[in-house]
Amino acid sequence: MVVENCPSSQTPTNDVENFPNDVDNLDEQGAEQNKAFSVKHLLDSSIQPLKDKIKIKDVKKIKNQGLAVDCEDDCEVQQIISSIQNLEELKKNITRVQPKVKLPKVIFYNIPNDIKEPELTEVIRLRLGATDETIKIKFNLKGRREGTSHWVVETSPSTFHLLTKNKKNLLNWAAYSVRDFIGVRRCFKCQIFGHTQNNCNDNIPFCSFCSGRHSRHCISDHIKCINCSLSNHYKKSSYNYHQFVDQKAPDK
Repeated sequence: MVVENCPSSQTPTNDVENFPNDVDNLDEQGAEQNKAFSVKHLLDSSIQPLKDKIKIKDVKKIKNQGLAVDCEDDCEVQQIISSIQNLEELKKNITRVQPKVKLPKVIFYNIPNDIKEPELTEVIRLRLGATDETIKIKFNLKGRREGTSHWVVETSPSTFHLLTKNKKNLLNWAAYSVRDFIGVRRCFKCQIFGHTQNNCNDNIPFCSFCSGRHSRHCISDHIKCINCSLSNHYKKSSYNYHQFVDQKAPDK
């Protein structure tokens, strides 16, 4: 379940509304007012999970000053929704947003570049008997072999299972490997995995070569991965001598 701030001048709707993110220039009174109407503050002051026997598994901050709330089951979710609807202060300032369902993705490896996107979609559709609506080409990557590309395709769960069942699928006269695609987010500002630079909280970038506090024109001869440096600091490991983008970098 996702809950966000409602605009103060409107009643809650089903649309996702943006709440002002720029609080750097707020005066003290404005900052206190912003805090008072934050989703977390409103929920804390009105709903008591222990008292109401609501089993919350996890709470995460998301954009637009919203919260993603993970409960044990739908009963707990409905309890929170009912509380929001029944309490005027919550109903006026908080709206529930239904999270978008993420469809699974597969990756076709080393597809010849002369096979274009419409042809790939049509071959998959005919091969599996799937409808056009269940197949969507997302993007392609450079293949390991010259003149080829890896294609990432979004499908329905049923089509996903058909594609990944045999590990290889026939396209025209050749069989190509197909695997589950798991996209990994990487921030090119702080070089940390798990988010993108649009959502990065660091003001100064880290170099992907030497982990210094600069982004371009690195003149250092010392290769150092920022992620391994953090691992060395917190886990007492001894990783150092590889670049951040090195595919042989150890798992942290």
